[in-house]
Amino acid sequence: KEITTYCMIPPNIKLLIENRVGRKILYSKDCEALSLSIKRVCSEPISATTLKRIFGFAKNIEKPRLSTLDTLASYLNYADWGSLLNSTSENENRLTVLNSGYTHVIQQQLLIMMMTGIIDVRKVEALCIRYGVCNEIINFIIDLVMFAGKSKNVLFLKQVFDLPVVYDSILKNPKLLDDRLYFIGQSVGMALRSDKTIANELIKIYGTNAVAQVILIEWFVDEDYLNDYYGKMLEIYYKHKIKSSETRIFYTALKYTRALQVNDRIKQKFWSSEIKKITISKNNHPILIGRYVGIILSEGMADRIGSEKEITNFLMKTISNYNYIQKAYTGLFALRYLFANKNKLWLMEIASFFEKELNKEKQVEKDFWTQKIDNQLLIYFAYSKFLKGNLKTAKTCLNKIDLNLFDVFRYRSLHKDLLEVLSHVKK
Repeated sequence: KEITTYCMIPPNIKLLIENRVGRKILYSKDCEALSLSIKRVCSEPISATTLKRIFGFAKNIEKPRLSTLDTLASYLNYADWGSLLNSTSENENRLTVLNSGYTHVIQQQLLIMMMTGIIDVRKVEALCIRYGVCNEIINFIIDLVMFAGKSKNVLFLKQVFDLPVVYDSILKNPKLLDDRLYFIGQSVGMALRSDKTIANELIKIYGTNAVAQVILIEWFVDEDYLNDYYGKMLEIYYKHKIKSSETRIFYTALKYTRALQVNDRIKQKFWSSEIKKITISKNNHPILIGRYVGIILSEGMADRIGSEKEITNFLMKTISNYNYIQKAYTGLFALRYLFANKNKLWLMEIASFFEKELNKEKQVEKDFWTQKIDNQLLIYFAYSKFLKGNLKTAKTCLNKIDLNLFDVFRYRSLHKDLLEVLSHVKK
């Protein structure tokens, strides 16, 4: 019996591939049949040799290129690898459905709507009014969003952020991240990714909707699509949003990010000068502080915060009351900008600072979100160690990275950074 080593495809996605090709991937020869099937279906083929590496039949296993993973996603009728990961992992990330007397009522309505192909908005609203604070209704809405995206039901998608009761917590406190509602935003984002026509019809509605502004734009920051639906929606959002310092940092940092993506130095300079005009506060969101610090240091404007010692003191004061994941988010976003701008000295300084701070935290068990953020930080910690000449520890960091834990909304940029660090370490 042929023994595989490490399969880079999650079990649930592997099962989808096996169902599509019509056979189990048990032996290396099965990869040859899969390669032929992909060639018939997709414009971009994948060689049997590459598939053998991905499925763990080859001795020398390398992390696959994103274009290869995107082709696999296309083979399964998904827009890209991030969309496929999101769709297949969503059930694992859902809150546990409670054993309640009304669960069957909600599930019955879901089945009826899917069987008939008609989403009755009035019935959905009635269920939201009656059960709007329950986890079951959130899962119900997510399922309907996914169904609406595939069936191109624009009418329901137009009204999804106007459903009663469900979003009351957002309207009361927009800064309070509600994991349950986050997945609604993520599902809508995936629907917008998959169809430009739907996206063009909905972005104006979402950009001006108070709930969508929080859940879809501020929480689900789809950096991989800044030059697509998300970038257009961001402009509408900023035009209608009340201009606080946080809103200005958020918008300006993303405009700078887009300039970085296309290597437009003129726009980078412009947007970094704009962000320099904004006063940062330790009360700002941890991610925004990370973005602000990363851009300021990358562009050689450290004097905006102070000397090297003052910057360290600023970060120390800022994160003093942060929990583990807040510290991790601040460090990650600062390091991403420093890495993109090849600012090696500050990258090593900031990486060392946050690695020490995170190591101080005693955390026995890490949840799904913390595992994801730790996984992404490993890219930049590995590069910092490489720059310091610690090749062995850099390789150890890289070997721990799991591609399947990358965030859906910045999967491409993270994958690009990972491949760049891998190439440095190999050399």
